Amino acid sequence: MLKAAEHAWAIYTELRKETLMTQQLRARAIGFKITFVGGAIALILANRKSLDDRLLVVPAFAAMFFDFVITSYSISIKRIGGYARMYLEPLIRREFAWPQEVPMWEEFMSQTAQRQMLAIIGNLGITALASLPGAIVLLMQPPTWPSVLLFGALLVAFATVAMNHVRLKRFADLLPPKSDSSQHDTENGTA
Repeated sequence: MLKAAEHAWAIYTELRKETLMTQQLRARAIGFKITFVGGAIALILANRKSLDDRLLVVPAFAAMFFDFVITSYSISIKRIGGYARMYLEPLIRREFAWPQEVPMWEEFMSQTAQRQMLAIIGNLGITALASLPGAIVLLMQPPTWPSVLLFGALLVAFATVAMNHVRLKRFADLLPPKSDSSQHDTENGTA
């Protein structure tokens, strides 16, 4: 059975590398979002005489589309962590006689005390700030069908982004249940 544990450790190591790579991609996407959205707003405002103010909705939607990409990276990271915590860490703990009082990494990171929402608040805050100029421009104009539709789409997109972040917070609830054999091992105290 040691070979299975060694194989689990090898998978765990490779998944950790994939997590780090995905975290780097997510950080780049956030950096690009801030640069692109901030630059677009500045460019539109600097050229207000020749550009329509309604173009300010473009950076707002861009921020939200970036959020969908960023959230997909976060889901990937959480999916890897969930798999490692549910399937690999119990096997590694059992086969390598890992002390029960010392949590493994993903087990430790899933504890309530380790959770924080600062990144979610920051990312949603940037998106809200990027959406504000576009929303204000749409609200200050006499209502037309296009402006009402754009404002509605802005609200729906922002609500969807916010719900995705809330869904991320509860990601553990979205993971599939352990197989019967894993649950049996846990009940018998072997996991």
